[in-house]
Amino acid sequence: MKSAIAIKKILKGQVEGYRGLLELLKEERQCLIDFNEEGIHKLAKEKDTLVLKLRLYEEERVRLVKQFAKELEAAMAANASDETAEAIDTATKDNAAKDNNDKGKEAAGRSTNISLSPRMSLRDISDLTGDAEFLNIRSQMRTLAQGIEEFNEFNKFLIDRSLKHLKSTADFLRTLGVHSNPVHKGTILTKEA
Repeated sequence: MKSAIAIKKILKGQVEGYRGLLELLKEERQCLIDFNEEGIHKLAKEKDTLVLKLRLYEEERVRLVKQFAKELEAAMAANASDETAEAIDTATKDNAAKDNNDKGKEAAGRSTNISLSPRMSLRDISDLTGDAEFLNIRSQMRTLAQGIEEFNEFNKFLIDRSLKHLKSTADFLRTLGVHSNPVHKGTILTKEA
């Protein structure tokens, strides 16, 4: 199916995008540690652009999964007859009965309970297409998501710590009589003709 190939292509683009986001978060961490304000602003713009690109990838992926589900339903409807459906059902029940370990039961259950919804998982797509590369992509995306979450949390910690430091410095300066918004009182002199 063409849509499965297109889904794989979009997913690979997402993986590369997430790798790029992870690298930007690493650079951001270093800029936060070094108090590099220009670097932080530059990276914020790059992150915004990359997040927009990832959002577009996600919208396209959802559209393609919907298309894949429709194609699969149409193919199943075209190929299905009562005898074929009964033979598949009998074979599935026989396989499930023979396999008594937990993994076998889970696999047999998954093969009969795969959802053809637009929200189907990469595992479902892999099961339906027989393409294990979907599982590899799923694994990569999970690993990258964990890394992004960890760096995001660490960067948040650094930002919070910097804000507390700035607040305490501003409070200290106020106790010395230095105000951030001084009020200047005076007279404006103008030369009139």
